[in-house]
Amino acid sequence: MMRRCPPVAVSSHAPAADLATTNVKLPKTETEESFARRLWRAHLEASMLNFVVAFAILFLAASASAKADEVEIKGFHQKIKAELSDLGQLAELNGKYRIRVTQTTIDPGGYMHAHLHLGPGLRCVLSGEMTYTLGGTPTIYRAGDCFAETGSVAHESSNTGAAPVELLTFELLPASAPEGKGSAIPVPAK
Repeated sequence: MMRRCPPVAVSSHAPAADLATTNVKLPKTETEESFARRLWRAHLEASMLNFVVAFAILFLAASASAKADEVEIKGFHQKIKAELSDLGQLAELNGKYRIRVTQTTIDPGGYMHAHLHLGPGLRCVLSGEMTYTLGGTPTIYRAGDCFAETGSVAHESSNTGAAPVELLTFELLPASAPEGKGSAIPVPAK
């Protein structure tokens, strides 16, 4: 037997189907009120599922975006030892650049994936062995080795040894470089 469901005031967010005009065949054991509750519950479950899916999509998009704006780093510990903004006889550079000295410890298994730097610098390994990869070619630097970076060429650093790597970095950075933060920046997307 087909019956017309009476209007049901469940909320201002009623399901898409208009309960007042929906023709349904109710089982003999189900009342119109229990049918309306079941229909409303199904609507709420579908709405909740849509919300969860939308939230997951936004979260994943935000995560992907954040990764594109960051350098992937594990096991790097940096401490800025000194900064110099008064460049003495190079007065024309004052207010434009500063020199920073940073001590870095890289834990065994630590790495910094492809990145650039805000400015050029010299790196001196104090202890341990660091693998430095530039243009796909790895180079091992050991205690006592120093090398230069322009900052403008993508490279990676890692510690594949059993002991921590200690290095000292001397960099020429723009005066606008963030205070207290490292100079590594992501490689721009192509």
